[in-house]
Amino acid sequence: MTLSVSGSHYLFPTKVLLSYDSQFTAYQSQLIEWLNTYSQNNPGVSRSNCNGYQSSDKFYLAKSFAPFFDKISTHIKYTIKEYLSDQSPPAGLSLELGGMWFNYNYQHSYNNSHTHPSSVLAGVLWVQCPTNGGSLIIEDPLAFGSSCITTKTFKDYAPIPGRVALFPAHIPHRVEMNSSKTPRISISFNLYQP
Repeated sequence: MTLSVSGSHYLFPTKVLLSYDSQFTAYQSQLIEWLNTYSQNNPGVSRSNCNGYQSSDKFYLAKSFAPFFDKISTHIKYTIKEYLSDQSPPAGLSLELGGMWFNYNYQHSYNNSHTHPSSVLAGVLWVQCPTNGGSLIIEDPLAFGSSCITTKTFKDYAPIPGRVALFPAHIPHRVEMNSSKTPRISISFNLYQP
């Protein structure tokens, strides 16, 4: 008997794209000050964040946030364009912002595993990232069925201020516990096809 192997086929990969704004530090402290003030004056919501603060998904509509929103949306649009550049998207595909919110993960705070239903892509902009502040964990949606043949069923992404991570909204993800006394601050968003 003569046997041969024709090679492995890796089907349907999950794309995660990271981009970085080298000018982020120019407005980082003013952004943190604005987020602090907003969080002190507006009640949070309870979704995936545990023991921390999560804003409403419409906070960015505040007029005073406009200067920050212009910079952040430019970064997001650039990242979307790059994300789709090798994906052969359907003709006429347009993605719109479906919501944006920010998270404060205080010491011992974290985000449970979740997805973003009704969205195409999900993303996060890291604003303040203390050492031991917790990484973004992207989980293998097939982990339950494939864990007996796969040694790693997740990928962690360390937060860096000014970096955006963009990934499919249906992929389970979570944020590790913040072990630092300094809050971990991030701005998350959804993109959907109208």
